[in-house]
This record gives sequence, structure tokens and C-alpha cells, in this order.
Amino acid sequence: MWVIEQLRNGWKAILAISLIYVLMWAVLLPAITDCFVLVNHCSTHVMRSLEPLLGYLSTGNIVHTGDPGQIYTYNPIGYAIVLFALGSYEGERQFLSVILVHAVLMLTIGLLVYAIVAEFFPRMATLAFALTVFNPNALFVAVQPKEDFFFAFFVALAMTAAFAFVRRPGWSAALVCGAAVGLSANFRPTGHYLIYVIPLMLAAFGAFSKTFMHGVLLKAYSM
Repeated sequence: MWVIEQLRNGWKAILAISLIYVLMWAVLLPAITDCFVLVNHCSTHVMRSLEPLLGYLSTGNIVHTGDPGQIYTYNPIGYAIVLFALGSYEGERQFLSVILVHAVLMLTIGLLVYAIVAEFFPRMATLAFALTVFNPNALFVAVQPKEDFFFAFFVALAMTAAFAFVRRPGWSAALVCGAAVGLSANFRPTGHYLIYVIPLMLAAFGAFSKTFMHGVLLKAYSM
């Protein structure tokens, strides 16, 4: 696969940055306290991400915690399903499991960014990877139980699959892109906008690819 090939070419720099990233999280995790002891410690924005799960745990239905008779429709329930699957509402540090998943997703997003940047600017790929995984704003978001990183991951995956389609048009890249767009909408409603953004990205990426239109025509002819 194209992404794996790009990562293999720069594996030494990627490994070095990844090790520093893991060490950073090892230092960071003991200092995290937000939402770990009591759900009531969470910020209002975080509570919006947790409300579908809390409503389900208390009533057996996806409802507002303050008004159990009202169905919860503010956010999609994808993140609530993840929290439930990980058991992130139990234990002394309730959301530790999902925050560790955030850390993995953040690293994965960085690897996808590396692969795309390496295609156009090979010398800048390592810098792009480092800037992604050590972004202080992203780190602040990653340590909170919110849906942001799952949404960001599926957006990055959709973009990478779209670019892979430009390089070599085929059903596998198209299916991955479509699945990522659909899954992103299960975490934030704004994921639906990717339906309009992806075609524009294809056109933009295609402008840099001499073989894109030729590949599309060959696919159309073969069908």
C-alpha cells in the first residue's frame, strides 16, 4: 500500500519521533485529572459528549440527563458507543482507556499526514509529522473525553484515501474513503460536509497528478 511505502522510507525519523511521543504521554498521563475522579468535574463541552452515554446508563435510552423524557439529538451517538465499548465510565480513572485511544489516534493521524506530505515535499514530511503529534492544542483536546479525535481521525483517513484514489484509482480506496466519511458523521454532524469537500479535494489532488485522469478513463472504459 502507498502509505506503508512512504512510512517505510522514513522509518528512522518516524521511530525516533514516536518514541519521544510515547515518553511524553508517559509523563503527561499522571498529571491528568480532568474528569477522572468524578463526571461532575468535566467541562460543559465535555458533558455534551458524555450525555448520550450517561442518559443511556441511567434510563436505558439515549435521552437528556436533565429531562429523561426528551430524546437526545444534540450530537451523534458514535462517541457514546465507543465509551460504552471501552468501559470508560467505570473505575477510579473513568476515561483513561479512551484517552489512551486518543493518543493512538493522534499518532496515526500524524502518520497519515507524513505520507501525504512526503509525496509532494519529502524533506518536510518529518517536520509535518512532528508538528502534528506535538501540537499543544491537539494535546489539550486529546486528554479530554470528547469526540474530536475520532472525528479528526476519520477525516484524515478520508483525505488519505482520496489521495490514494488520485494516485491509483480503484475500488478499495473509494470504499475506504466512503466508509471514513460515513463514520465521521457518527461522531459529528459536520462530517456530512465531506460529501462536498472530497470531490473538490480529488480535483485539487488530480491537478498535481498526471496519471489521475488517465487512470479514471481506463477504469471507466474497463467497466
